[in-house]
Amino acid sequence: MIHPTRSRSFSGHGAAVLALLALGAVQGAGAQGYSGPKVQLTFLHGFTGPDRPVMEGLIKKYNDSHPNVQVRGQAQPWGTTWQQLPALVASGKAPDVVVINEDQITNFVARGAVSPLAPAELKAAGIDKTNFFGPLFATADYKGQSYGVPISSVAYVMFYNKDLMKKAGLDPNKPPRTRDEFLKAALACTVDKSGKKAGETGFDPKALDTWGVSLYNNWVGARAAYAAILQNGGQMVDKDQNAAFNSPQAVSAVQFLVDLVQKQHVARPNSTEEAELAAFSQGKVCFFPSGQWYLDRFEQQKMNFGVTFMPRVGGTVKDAAWGDRAT
Repeated sequence: MIHPTRSRSFSGHGAAVLALLALGAVQGAGAQGYSGPKVQLTFLHGFTGPDRPVMEGLIKKYNDSHPNVQVRGQAQPWGTTWQQLPALVASGKAPDVVVINEDQITNFVARGAVSPLAPAELKAAGIDKTNFFGPLFATADYKGQSYGVPISSVAYVMFYNKDLMKKAGLDPNKPPRTRDEFLKAALACTVDKSGKKAGETGFDPKALDTWGVSLYNNWVGARAAYAAILQNGGQMVDKDQNAAFNSPQAVSAVQFLVDLVQKQHVARPNSTEEAELAAFSQGKVCFFPSGQWYLDRFEQQKMNFGVTFMPRVGGTVKDAAWGDRAT
């Protein structure tokens, strides 16, 4: 529950936790045969991509089975929600239910802006922790107490075009796992409009017909650097929670990604997620690291693709990739 005396400073995400508690209570009552006065709940979420039909289907299923409790869903970009919520809460016009991301809840837990979900509240809402994947549920835990309930989880993966791999002489059933394998595969898949491959004399990196990997400039694209740093044994912050981006491990990992664009020419410079997504869908790029939320889209397009863990592009210390959850 949000602390009223602190709501003005942290209203946006604290209110979202309060709203989710309200929904949980109604769900628990509904499961037990709720027959009280009709209730309508407004539900704001950021599932605007391929996951939107799934969420809308869940809302419809709930509404159909709970005639006295109706949920009205509204989808909008996450960034818009974070901008609007503080003012909406301050004016008393916030939605009843808001989905927020793991990092936002953690932020407000650290500030003491939200209270934990008591075991009795979880039980009343019909929420049993043992029905969830333990590490996922624990991402919103602090000192043994729960501050949120997971509704969605995402991960950074690598999609790959099997047809392009086969055309380049690669085994489409064996995606690259190491840095060397990845670079070799990316070079093999990069061809300019005259048919020359990356590294060959006369190759023109400004006139690509197909290229090895999508690296793009937004928060999703930055997860490639995040994964690479961890793979190389680096950390995002040190023991005092100060930025550790300038460690030798981090610099080496990120430099490899920079070289993919500026030295190896297997990725387009200054590209966007939308442009690279379109290129992958059109069979122009072999490897597309991104969120697993694009899985449904590629399946619907009937592409000949695969999906795998992010290769160890950063180094050889360990496998690592970004993940997040929404509550």
